Amino acid sequence: MYPEKWVGYFAGVIQPESHQMGMGAFLLNPKGELVWKTSQTLGEGTQEWATYLALLTIASEISTHRQVRRVTLQGHFGPVIAQINGEQTLENQTELEVAKQIWTIMHNFHFCNVKRISLHENQDAIQLAKSSFTKVTQQLSIPTSQEVNLVGTLHLNAK
Repeated sequence: MYPEKWVGYFAGVIQPESHQMGMGAFLLNPKGELVWKTSQTLGEGTQEWATYLALLTIASEISTHRQVRRVTLQGHFGPVIAQINGEQTLENQTELEVAKQIWTIMHNFHFCNVKRISLHENQDAIQLAKSSFTKVTQQLSIPTSQEVNLVGTLHLNAK
């Protein structure tokens, strides 16, 4: 029997004027408790590239959690999810290299899939990504009762 499923959320965003990228990602355990989150600025680029980097970041993070064997990673940006799921051709060589890293990590789990969700359902990850631009502590509606502190990332207080 497989352990219960974990859920990760990820988002990549850009500022239209400057093309600065930001990413946000967080992981919930099977009880719905926040166990990890991050928010980072990534330099100039596209929303697609920011989303790939957000997905790679959360995939890399979950690979360090020995107890995670079943996970669904959820994001809203359709092209990246379609490419990762093999539904759309990936032609950009740099993105293909990142996708290969993600696929390698995904194969290390009993169950790991990437699912597209609506903008509304991914609002916390989007806000987390946007917070990377302002470096302002924000309250998110992620269900948790603990404060999560990460070395080298933005520290946010969850509800």
